[in-house]
Amino acid sequence: MKHNTISRSETERRFTENREAATAKEDEFEEAVQDSERVDETHESLDFGGTDEGADAVEQNLDGAQDAAGEAADERDTALEQIHSEGETHETELDERAESNESDQTKIAQTESESTLKETLEWVARSLDAIKEDLAYLKESHEKAADSRQESERRQSELRTRIRRKE
Repeated sequence: MKHNTISRSETERRFTENREAATAKEDEFEEAVQDSERVDETHESLDFGGTDEGADAVEQNLDGAQDAAGEAADERDTALEQIHSEGETHETELDERAESNESDQTKIAQTESESTLKETLEWVARSLDAIKEDLAYLKESHEKAADSRQESERRQSELRTRIRRKE
């Protein structure tokens, strides 16, 4: 009989890779935001007591630095959105697998209720226990993945707010 399954180790690998990628991209986004904030603070603190030409050159270059930091932040933000999308896809797959297990659990429970031999009942009961354990694992994995993604989205939103304040 062909199974449409995924191993628990593969589920864990996908979760871990997604979480690590999100954390790394959040950190890069944070760096871009901090650079933007530094440039902005520096620009605001300057006295511009030199010549017109010198002040114009400094201002143009600081504007260029601000633009570069903003573009870098946008790139990191977009990449983080992609990571979140991949995480949501994984969550959807976990949901679909849980729904399949719930359906299978109902079928196994029906077989258990219709079986009469002690030997059969023992094996069917073990099957029911196994599917319940797998269902609990899938639901826990989904919750862990969703919590991780939501925390990353919260951090992303905070970073977006910081970078947008300057625009």
